[in-house]
Amino acid sequence: MEKLARFSVSLPATLLDKFDVWIEMRGHKTRSDALRQLIRRFISESCWEDGEQTIFGTVTLTYDHHSHDSAQEITALQHNFGDLIICSTHIHADRHHCFESVVFKGKASRVKEFIKEVSGLKDVYGSDPIITAIP
Repeated sequence: MEKLARFSVSLPATLLDKFDVWIEMRGHKTRSDALRQLIRRFISESCWEDGEQTIFGTVTLTYDHHSHDSAQEITALQHNFGDLIICSTHIHADRHHCFESVVFKGKASRVKEFIKEVSGLKDVYGSDPIITAIP
């Protein structure tokens, strides 16, 4: 287990009260647990912005598979970004719509390229990334 470091933080009382409510709503056991989670999220977002850091995550796609050649175009893009994509899961949401979750690992800049290309496809309704980085 990694050695813990302690530090103090000064906040306005009203901000701390709001933070405590947020902590309770999220189910964190302590302020320290909540703060660790927020710091990790901030670091992941910074890696995303930097573009050169290795990140992990998923891109969730929703699209109409009856319109145009969406499924084929998405599959072709996944092959073009094979250095990035670990796997994908395809779900038939209803008669006309598909949901696909693409799991990736790679440089943030490369993930952004994939998202830009897949978002540009005619029948893709959404391409939402969830990212994390290992500090």
